[in-house]
Amino acid sequence: MEIKIAKWGNSASIRLPSAIMAELGVEIDDTLYARMEGGELILSTKVAGLELLTEKVNELSQKVDSLTQQIRDIKP
Repeated sequence: MEIKIAKWGNSASIRLPSAIMAELGVEIDDTLYARMEGGELILSTKVAGLELLTEKVNELSQKVDSLTQQIRDIKP
């Protein structure tokens, strides 16, 4: 489904078709949560779950471990 970006005051906005709102179970003035994932905008009715957050923390931890090892390898 194509959704256009429109101007709303000094901000940008998108309009959600009523069919999408019904499928999400949301109404006007409800809150949606947005996050970027793999270059895509994800809208959900819930904050990212603990499983997703744990996965991201583990990924970052592995990167830190790798960089730490690289630094150790550089030092004489």
